[in-house]
Amino acid sequence: MSARPKLSRMVVLAVVLLQASTAQSDEVCDVVLATTPAPLEAKPTSSACPEDMLEVEGDFCPFLDQVCLRRPRDWSYRCLEYRKSGPCQTRTAHKHFCIDKYEWPNRAGEEPVVMKDWYEAGAACKAIGKRLCTQDEWTLACEGPEHLPYPYGQSRDATACNIDKPHLTVDEKALRHPGKRDAEVARLWQGEKSGSRERCVSPFGVHDMTGNVDEWTVNETGKPHKSALKGGYWSWVRGRCRAVTPGHEEDFRYYQIGWRCCADAPTTSKPSTAVAEPASAAQPITIVVPAQARGHRIYVDEKVRGVAPAVVTVPCGPHVVRLGAKGRSHEIDGPCGGRFALPYP
Repeated sequence: MSARPKLSRMVVLAVVLLQASTAQSDEVCDVVLATTPAPLEAKPTSSACPEDMLEVEGDFCPFLDQVCLRRPRDWSYRCLEYRKSGPCQTRTAHKHFCIDKYEWPNRAGEEPVVMKDWYEAGAACKAIGKRLCTQDEWTLACEGPEHLPYPYGQSRDATACNIDKPHLTVDEKALRHPGKRDAEVARLWQGEKSGSRERCVSPFGVHDMTGNVDEWTVNETGKPHKSALKGGYWSWVRGRCRAVTPGHEEDFRYYQIGWRCCADAPTTSKPSTAVAEPASAAQPITIVVPAQARGHRIYVDEKVRGVAPAVVTVPCGPHVVRLGAKGRSHEIDGPCGGRFALPYP
């Protein structure tokens, strides 16, 4: 990810206007703060990712309509063909990171490792200077800039990725028994060696993102758990880029769950040779409020221009709120009820 500009203080000059527009079930509002001018700073530039990783940079869309045109007769969550994705329904979030080409151990021709929980997967990544991917990073790396439902296109294809194999009944007792676990995993195993399917490649060049094995990721919301599974595995499951399974706790292990690692994209800063243009008027910035937040008071620490454009989600209709100083913070009152702290992107 790109490094953030250095922050300097700002002084709030005016009231805040929340203008809501509907995006799925939530109201999406831009919080515009009038601020004093701040100096412009040089934008960092990125260097290449490690050889075993791929660089991904693009704008992630949090809310996107993907309409299924054909479903199989067995009434599952699978979709045989999607309509081409429409425009993003809200502000995008810029992402810049590195991602492993293959599922752990990230080597072509080797089978992915399974039966590790979320903590163990994260520790494995950390030991080599990496980390687990976030859900949004994983999704962007899978779908590419055109928001493909599958890494290879609009239509589900069991010959492209390792998907739609018959489900085998699991002997849960054997799977949990130290002396029988390996044999049970071997009996259930229908995974393939990484890179076996030449067409199972995302627009960014990442292999096996859907099918083969589920992948642990970081759930940014932390609800219901910090962990979430992406990609699906070899059986009759959704197996598409946007699907997510957030219901398993962090210490859960299973025969079809693996992972891959991500890392922040390396950056180098170059001094600016351009003269900053002074702002003739107060400049707007936008700030993130989590969609699950419910509140009428938002405490805004003094910040600066240069905060990345983002979306403020407030679950109530259009309204004008009052902005008043409170020490180093500024208090925004609105009609939603409750209270929450305002995080910055």
